[in-house]
Amino acid sequence: MDKATLKPTTATESELHAGRWSFGTIVLIVVLFGILAGAVWYATYAWMSVDGPPMPASGYIFMALGVVLSLLVGFGLMGLIFYSSRRGYDEDGNDQRPLGSTEPGNGRD
Repeated sequence: MDKATLKPTTATESELHAGRWSFGTIVLIVVLFGILAGAVWYATYAWMSVDGPPMPASGYIFMALGVVLSLLVGFGLMGLIFYSSRRGYDEDGNDQRPLGSTEPGNGRD
């Protein structure tokens, strides 16, 4: 109830459904987790079925270093994208004057 007018307040549709998942959302999550489980199973099966000599410890070390460095490069590039976007470096110049034109532009002359 609204204390100022003592009238009951009406809840919006989104407030009524807040905190509840729809049937479609649950199905989507179950399907995505099923695909993830299948991918993990297949990766494990393929990894274990490969014949050949075992990988030495240095191979595991360099593989881990490659994963870490790849993640660092990815995080760094994504950080630069967000930094550039927030600072306005991605904005269009909006300077539509032809080259060599002496007409005033957008105040950057």
